[in-house]
Amino acid sequence: MHTTIESDLLSIYPRLAGVSIKKLKMLLSTIARSAPFTPDMKRLKQIIEVGDERTLKTYLSYLEDGKAITCLSKKNKSIRGLEKPEKIYLNNPNQALAITDKEKVNPGTIREIFFTCMLQEEHMIAIPPKGDFIVDDKRLFEIGGKGKTFKQIKDIPDSYLALDNIEHGMNAKIPLWIFGFLY
Repeated sequence: MHTTIESDLLSIYPRLAGVSIKKLKMLLSTIARSAPFTPDMKRLKQIIEVGDERTLKTYLSYLEDGKAITCLSKKNKSIRGLEKPEKIYLNNPNQALAITDKEKVNPGTIREIFFTCMLQEEHMIAIPPKGDFIVDDKRLFEIGGKGKTFKQIKDIPDSYLALDNIEHGMNAKIPLWIFGFLY
């Protein structure tokens, strides 16, 4: 992660200075401690000591370009526009386990990071009003463990459960590991 911020991003964005690099690291650390992170832009500006929201969004864009984070917007909204991201995830589960204390990592967070990591290259993922993710504006997914039910997404057409700790799927229940083949 340090190499990505200190070398890779610097080679793409040469105008980044030492202070900006420090702020990018602070931003990534803040996101890692509470992923999935629902950004409070005012609070984030204070934490990393930036004066305006545009700079903060630029920093988020840099981290996303460096594949350190994944920013997801509400359904039908563009992240690259003026809209703030609805949720921010680390880019892959290994980052979450490397950056944060393993005992404090929520298994649900790891599941959600895995799901987004596997689908984000070929599919458009957004945050819907109900459920965890909507893929390609068509399919609604709720991510969870073996005991997860359809309670949160019942009566929603084209909705599925992506479940951890199951070997076989049935009907609209899909084993989470299957999504690993999409990478």
